[in-house]
Amino acid sequence: MLAIILAGGLGTRLRPLTETRPKPLLPILDRPMIEYTMDSLPKEVDRAIVAVSYMADELKAYFESRDMATREITVVTEEKPLGTGGAIKNLEKHIDGTFMVFNGDVICSLDCKRMLDYHHKKRGIGTIALWRVDDVSRYGVVELDEHMRIHQFQEKVPTAKAPSDLINAGAYVLEPYLLDYMDHGKVTSIERDVFPGVIKRGLYGFHFEGYWVDAGTPASFLEAQGLVLKAGGSIVKSALDRKKVKVVEPVHICEGCDVGDGTHLGPNVFLGKGVRIGKDCSLRECAVYEGCEVGAGSSISCSILGVKAKVGASAKVDRKVIGDNEHLKA
Repeated sequence: MLAIILAGGLGTRLRPLTETRPKPLLPILDRPMIEYTMDSLPKEVDRAIVAVSYMADELKAYFESRDMATREITVVTEEKPLGTGGAIKNLEKHIDGTFMVFNGDVICSLDCKRMLDYHHKKRGIGTIALWRVDDVSRYGVVELDEHMRIHQFQEKVPTAKAPSDLINAGAYVLEPYLLDYMDHGKVTSIERDVFPGVIKRGLYGFHFEGYWVDAGTPASFLEAQGLVLKAGGSIVKSALDRKKVKVVEPVHICEGCDVGDGTHLGPNVFLGKGVRIGKDCSLRECAVYEGCEVGAGSSISCSILGVKAKVGASAKVDRKVIGDNEHLKA
């Protein structure tokens, strides 16, 4: 069975970090974002295609360096962006039966095996993962009947007028004849251009609970980090004197980190390997990647620091993305 991971975005909202790596390889904690999707795939999936249009060589090199004995992984480059539907149609020759599709930005607790079994039971043209939100006005919302069959899609409708509070969560199980509703080489959105036209063929919703976030912005990326931390619990691999360093969990601190006395860490803090934090610092809601240095008395909040970035003493970094090897003065 085939799974398609749509990872064609340029990651512009996460620059400058995505100037040195493709967004799917941006780490959430100590693992690239794309691994969370790969790990969620059911055992029925023995082939996966990653559809990209930016830094494809880096993704190919990454997967070639990993032991993927149980699953064949192929990176396919789009010559030009064709939208979610166009990217899927572009892979038609690889599709020979029921297949799964995932938006590569999403980090969630979806049970893909349960969703696959549900799809087979419903026997429709497709199944869409659904997530409940309080404010649907920024999303595509669905109207369902009592059998979870989708009857209507509405885009960015005011919450008070919405037919439900369930939105498209960016994961699908689809039948190959859905491809008949797409044209080769044409920019197509599967959400806006394809799904509304196949409702009569039997399109079902699969609601799940737990956590879900589209990690495409710095704020949502850190939110995803916090959700993964909360689900997995704190990990502290470096020696910390808890009498001198205050830790508010959850945190993930890798090996070789050196944290100065009087420093406050957490909640939702990731320190990569070999990070050095000076005395009397404050870090919360942040990701600090491998080899970073933070000077004494500095404050880091709601920010991401790239590999080997340096922050001078007594600096205040709030809601910033700092690139790899970038230096901020004291």
